[in-house]
Amino acid sequence: MGQGSPFEDEYGYYVDAASPDLPTLPDGWEDRFVIHDFGDVRALFLELNDAAISKYARGEIRDRVWIQEGLKAKLLSMPTIDYRLRETAFLDEMEEKSVKQRIFEDKKLLNLDQET
Repeated sequence: MGQGSPFEDEYGYYVDAASPDLPTLPDGWEDRFVIHDFGDVRALFLELNDAAISKYARGEIRDRVWIQEGLKAKLLSMPTIDYRLRETAFLDEMEEKSVKQRIFEDKKLLNLDQET
């Protein structure tokens, strides 16, 4: 079901599977799953703003692009991300500072300062 799979050919997107033990997600993320059924397969997807928190924590370039494009397209909400950030248990203080810095940079880059 990954990138380049028959699943992607049929449905137009692929699955980037993640462990439910992801360390950096806001409280209550399990209650916000988006559920889709594909025949015999039931897929649980992270709600997009929850995924953004995790991607901010990981901090890879492709994650930053994903977040920025999601914010531009209004698929993500910076006020929601800010709120959920307060409900997130980070691995350590360094991770928390890094996430907050990345969010600050995106707000400045996308001129989102007035939203929060």
